[in-house]
Amino acid sequence: MQNILKGLLSSNTRVKLIVLFMSDINKEFFVRELTRVLDEQINSIRREVENLKEISLLKSRVRNRKKYYFVNKKFILLNELQSMVIKSRTNEEEMVKSIKKMGDVDLIVLSGRFINHEDSSVDLFVVGDIGKEDFASFIRDLEKRDSCEIRYTLMKRDDFEYRRNYNDKFVTGIISDPQNLVVLDSTN
Repeated sequence: MQNILKGLLSSNTRVKLIVLFMSDINKEFFVRELTRVLDEQINSIRREVENLKEISLLKSRVRNRKKYYFVNKKFILLNELQSMVIKSRTNEEEMVKSIKKMGDVDLIVLSGRFINHEDSSVDLFVVGDIGKEDFASFIRDLEKRDSCEIRYTLMKRDDFEYRRNYNDKFVTGIISDPQNLVVLDSTN
């Protein structure tokens, strides 16, 4: 067990790889793709994916003459590692403060990758009067920081109220899902 922990936490590039792979455990990457996504040197990426493969966190397969790496879903610490990555990326208070600075915010719901809820259609649901450009810039910064795509919905309060009153499937699904994390709600 000690060798596994040492193998997980001893390199900055390795930490970036772990965060990327834990962000979407179903995705596969080849080495050159990882160098672009993580902005790291190819030799460093090669060495670290092999280290992660050696401790059984990653597996590999060859497809179309490229070697793809993917998460070993039977890895002994997979759930704990996913939880650590999610907690390290999701600072609710900081996120709420940043979003509230953009305008008049009524509702913020975290779902999807922020809370490890794979069945969700969005990662972030926000209702309020916020500039689309500011919000899009905020999302791009989050995506760059976490090396992953964030699925989000930004909705005006009138549209939200209308859709909620007519039991819109998407809106009622987001607000009634007990797994979702409501971090701000002033809609009532």
